[in-house]
Amino acid sequence: SHCWGVQKPAPPQSIMAPPAAPHLIYRDYVDADDGPCKALEMRAMQGTRFQTMSKIVQCFVRAGFEHFKTFDAKARQYEDCIIRVVEDRASAGRVVGVGCAALKTARMHSVMCKIAYVFDLRVDEDYQGHGIGKTLSAQIEEACKARGVDYLYLTVNDDNVKARSLYAKQGFAHASHRSPALSLLASPQQEDLEISVKRMSKEEAMHMTAEAYKSADLMPKHLDQLSSLLFTKARS
Repeated sequence: SHCWGVQKPAPPQSIMAPPAAPHLIYRDYVDADDGPCKALEMRAMQGTRFQTMSKIVQCFVRAGFEHFKTFDAKARQYEDCIIRVVEDRASAGRVVGVGCAALKTARMHSVMCKIAYVFDLRVDEDYQGHGIGKTLSAQIEEACKARGVDYLYLTVNDDNVKARSLYAKQGFAHASHRSPALSLLASPQQEDLEISVKRMSKEEAMHMTAEAYKSADLMPKHLDQLSSLLFTKARS
């Protein structure tokens, strides 16, 4: 998948205004949206550009996308979050679009700042092509700007052509490329170096982890707390 990022959210533009469809209501997420948003996620799963293949893949991986907690649980784990929903009042309030952004304080270019991770932008297939995704993305960006966000980033699959096109038009730039772990099984790398392993204390491991990642982009502000949490879980 690709990681896309954009520096400093742009000022409001005309795309902030919802399309001329008064029956479509753009609003913030509420608890009652949990079920409808989960249902939308299953209807609008991201995947291959080939529709037949997409349906076959969905049959096998659908269970992996099911939420065992509430739809907003992932976003609520962060310092702050934004979740926008689109409902069609002409269709009994059916939820036809949703988008999330999780806000955190993290490092970017060696400076601690506020960053937003944009994810789960979904639009019902029956409503695509009418600017809903574009409007949702712009509204989330503007809400992030109002909360002092300096950078936004997101990930998108290589074959999700619609999403990549949308984000490029929104000003996102390709920042990095990430390959699935399964690709390593197809073409494993040969190691020529001899590797030695030694036992170390929890404190030494935490210190090594903090030193290795302290200057990396997107690392959280309180890395010591993250290290402590990771090693506590590893021992339990």
